[in-house]
Amino acid sequence: MTNIFSLASSNFLSPAVLSFFLGVIAGGTKSDLHIPEQIAKAISLYLMFAIGFNGGVGLRSYDIGSEIILALGVAMCLSFFVPFLANGILGKMCRHLNINTRAAIAAHYGSISIVTFATAMQFLKVQEIGYEKYIVAMAALMETPAIVAGIYLIKKGNSKSIDDQSSKRLLQEVFFNGSIILLLGGFIIGFISDIAGVNAVAPFFSKPIKAILCFFLLDMGILVARRFVGFKKLGWSLVLFGFYMPLIGGVIGAVTGNLIGLSIGGTALLATLVASASYIAVPAAMRIAVPEVNPSIYISMSLGITFPFNIIIGIPTYLIISQYLGG
Repeated sequence: MTNIFSLASSNFLSPAVLSFFLGVIAGGTKSDLHIPEQIAKAISLYLMFAIGFNGGVGLRSYDIGSEIILALGVAMCLSFFVPFLANGILGKMCRHLNINTRAAIAAHYGSISIVTFATAMQFLKVQEIGYEKYIVAMAALMETPAIVAGIYLIKKGNSKSIDDQSSKRLLQEVFFNGSIILLLGGFIIGFISDIAGVNAVAPFFSKPIKAILCFFLLDMGILVARRFVGFKKLGWSLVLFGFYMPLIGGVIGAVTGNLIGLSIGGTALLATLVASASYIAVPAAMRIAVPEVNPSIYISMSLGITFPFNIIIGIPTYLIISQYLGG
């Protein structure tokens, strides 16, 4: 237990997490501090491409075989399975929610938060714990299955909720989402580029990530403070779900990572991915699939509750679980 508090304290006092809380304070006090939308978008694009690129470069040291193929397949299966689990839990614990709202929330918890993932990677780096570089490819593949699962749950619950035109837009949103293209594209570019080219751009895509992540989390903190609808409006059953669902996902991810032979660092990262909740790709898809569901509900849960919980408490906890499972 002492180790958990020690790791949580270390994570809390990191520049990235402190930047997030600076943003929360600024947004909560209605300060005029803000990061211009175009700059915030550029930071997001940089982070997604840089994470993918570094993962592709790191994969060069691995022989692509059954181990990596298994890991990628497992990642997709987890992303597809978790929304069904989350939907079932919501059905038992939050019975006041209608079918579409439950499915929309569940899809968020099957997908991932790439910023939570990036924060976990930096945390492991500070702790000097290594991990498999192909985890980045696993992350890139864990957006789409959750959206597909959410859409299936919506259609199963109410077959008339999505018309043909909306279905086409959803398919485009799922398979041509910008974050997925950037992550996978950056990963492929990093993997197939020649060594001279990689060395030329490495200083831009490696060292600045820590500083740029601080600015991104600052913007996220401002966004959380200004968009959060409040515990009273959400209801305590949903608020509690936002805390215990990532822990359930983290345990599932850690056990799975251990079973498929990932290192302690790799297991912790997979646990973080399964525990995180999307606030970029899935909200966009759900606004098309179920426009009648209030977006502030699922955005407040994923961004206002689960996201800060993971970056402060969750990530160190998932590492402890991974260390325990890894002996």
